[in-house]
Amino acid sequence: MSDEIKKDLKKLALQTEARLAESLLKWKYRKEGKEAPEEERVRRDSEQVAEQANRVLSKRGKRVWDELKKAYRQSGEREDHED
Repeated sequence: MSDEIKKDLKKLALQTEARLAESLLKWKYRKEGKEAPEEERVRRDSEQVAEQANRVLSKRGKRVWDELKKAYRQSGEREDHED
């Protein structure tokens, strides 16, 4: 896959995440009975929410991966000692 296609897919995914966050923010305002701020503000807030979610998932995902590798190494050590 070319770098240009990867770049376009990543851009599409980020836009989709921001639109989803925007929908959720608007739903939250309606549910709370509040008037939604202007569209530009909601759009900026939704982009920030999406970016923050990506940072959290990236950080936690790395920790999960590290824990899986650690558990795999430990299970391999136990199998060696059981022989």
